[in-house]
Amino acid sequence: MRILPKFTRSGKWILYDWANSAFALTVLAALFPLLFRTVWSVDSGDLTTSRLGFANSLIGFVVAIVSPLLASFSGISGNRKSYLILWSMLAIIATATLAFVPSGSWVMALLLFGIARIGFQFSSLFYDSMLIDVTSPARYHRVSSLGFAFGYIGGAILFTINIFTVQFWAQLGLPSAEFAQRIAFVSVGIWWFVFSLPLWNISVNNKNVVSIDRKNRMKQTVGRLWETVKFIIGNKNIGLFLLAYWFYIDGVHTVILMAADFGLALGFSSGALLGALLAVQIVAFPSSLLLGWLAERFRAKPVIAGSIFVYILITGVGGMAMKNSVDFLVFALVTGVVQGGIQALSRSLFSTIIPQERFTELIGIFNMVGRFAVIVGPLLFALAHRMTLKFEILHTVPAVRIGMVSLSILFIIGMILLFSVHEPRKGEDSVD
Repeated sequence: MRILPKFTRSGKWILYDWANSAFALTVLAALFPLLFRTVWSVDSGDLTTSRLGFANSLIGFVVAIVSPLLASFSGISGNRKSYLILWSMLAIIATATLAFVPSGSWVMALLLFGIARIGFQFSSLFYDSMLIDVTSPARYHRVSSLGFAFGYIGGAILFTINIFTVQFWAQLGLPSAEFAQRIAFVSVGIWWFVFSLPLWNISVNNKNVVSIDRKNRMKQTVGRLWETVKFIIGNKNIGLFLLAYWFYIDGVHTVILMAADFGLALGFSSGALLGALLAVQIVAFPSSLLLGWLAERFRAKPVIAGSIFVYILITGVGGMAMKNSVDFLVFALVTGVVQGGIQALSRSLFSTIIPQERFTELIGIFNMVGRFAVIVGPLLFALAHRMTLKFEILHTVPAVRIGMVSLSILFIIGMILLFSVHEPRKGEDSVD
């Protein structure tokens, strides 16, 4: 049986995850933190971790504030695909431009990184909202999990090529390892663009589009958003899930964003870190498919809860226990088992508890909550790091360890709240 349909609508949707996951792995998780510490913010010492944490928090805040407005406007205008293309191209161009940022220019690097990440997050919002256009509710868990699974493989393929280029730069006739790392940013932009084209060409179902009065476009958008907010307030189950999601996905995103810097701060080699990140992608592919299958068979909520528990162990125990690059690899592999599944099943579980007629707007709120979650985690990590330095605990416990351990609080709160969420059974109405 063919796992990924070659020319179906769901296959084209899945292929976009293959495309943009190259950015998530090569840029977000690996090369940007690496070059930021070793090239762009090289003389800043311990300030590098704080700068990266505060920058990620600010970017997350901007995305979170704007996401629901974009989703509401998309819901009344029917421009999901157009916005996907717009924000994807902005991110693609900014990513490729990072290759040309001069050494020591940490402000310029953060600015371009911010533009790229904002484009990535907004395009992901419209990508998620197009799930309704490519499959039926009965297949949400499967298609969503396939998206993440093949995203890991796509990201891993390009990442492997880039690692090979970085490791063997001399044999390939390149002037330096740094030059090879810079080329990787351009390769991500090209990869993202090429594999996005199939999804950009599909038609979108606009049957729920509202007629727009162009003179009052913003008023209609805000009004539609307010209606959505009131709907969520009146629906306890949706509100509880979003609150739980806010906490636990905050920790997930922060681990992804800060893991490389965590390893570098503890003195692990960049080669070992890149190898560990690649191993995560390889493990995450079958694991995402497995967790998707378990969700279809046993329901999604218990699978998500189990994944949260794994993250509690990774941040709480792993944050203190990691001593060398081998330990980092072990904990990275454990992370890979649940990383894709928890994100894919959160998306599909939310899709099953919301009404179809409000799908785009509520997915926008879902994305907003996820982006707000990328504010608190990096901020908590950065503040814990700074406070540890200030009170000189660094002599006994490295500050970066305290930052990682602090993230377990988010997972614990998220798990407690998730237990109160009702997951509809097959054939059951999704709205209370």
